[in-house]
Amino acid sequence: MELRRILLAVDDSDCSGRAVLVAREIARRAGSKVMVLHVRDRQICCKGPAWETPMTCTPEAFIGALVTDLRNAGVDAVGEVRSSLNHHEADEILAGAEDFDADLIVAGRGRHRLSLGGILEKTTSRKMVDRSRRPLLLVP
Repeated sequence: MELRRILLAVDDSDCSGRAVLVAREIARRAGSKVMVLHVRDRQICCKGPAWETPMTCTPEAFIGALVTDLRNAGVDAVGEVRSSLNHHEADEILAGAEDFDADLIVAGRGRHRLSLGGILEKTTSRKMVDRSRRPLLLVP
């Protein structure tokens, strides 16, 4: 399988950090271009204002640092930040993979989360497994 383009979906979790290392090594060996994608999820409840989970830096700074690190390691990399509403990050990641024409999607395998009603919700990675038409590598 030729890996010309890798979409690396990231957030600020530990498993995402490990996915960066895996994607970097695959890209270096295969000579692949990497698109680093971060999806900011905005949540809206009961017609109130939307909110986002806080980060220690801006999403653009976060992606910029990862792209710089990949380039310093000899990987051709670009970055993008997208938005989603109410836990549709998987849809945005898969749309990004289509737009980038990715040969492989690399992401961290996330933890389950509870929805507002206390119901166990599918993780973004589980949703990607269910919906992806492209090869997907999930890093624990």
